Amino acid sequence: MENNNDNNNNSNKNGKFNSYWIYGLLALFLLALNFWTLTNGSPEEIEAERFNQMVREGDISKLVVINDEYAQIFIDKNRLDKYPEASKSKLGASNRPHFVREIGTVDSFREDLQAIYADANIPRSEQIPMDYETRQNWLTPILGWVLPILII
Repeated sequence: MENNNDNNNNSNKNGKFNSYWIYGLLALFLLALNFWTLTNGSPEEIEAERFNQMVREGDISKLVVINDEYAQIFIDKNRLDKYPEASKSKLGASNRPHFVREIGTVDSFREDLQAIYADANIPRSEQIPMDYETRQNWLTPILGWVLPILII
């Protein structure tokens, strides 16, 4: 009888769910999500002259300035055949930016665009719409708080 009782205790210890598995799986999920966005969300960076040529030829459909640091460049769908490296979609992301460019300051970027428009005689109605967004990477502050707690 005692032997039978010991077997039941051992089976409960082996089959018992440990709550630390949830923390471990959550940490793995956050790390995997971060690595996936790093590999999937990085469009090719282009040089100033190539960007200027795209603007002059009307190949850009939209610009999104992110955190006053860089511009995401979206190519017009009808002109994607000119840029085979831009038409490669990673993991089915169809609405991602095709290129990215560091802008310096927003004012200098806007002045450079206005100079290109003036040189190419592009009317105001055909100028590229520009949006401004502020984005934040939430993973770094979360890991800054969660990782020390998990280590303790």
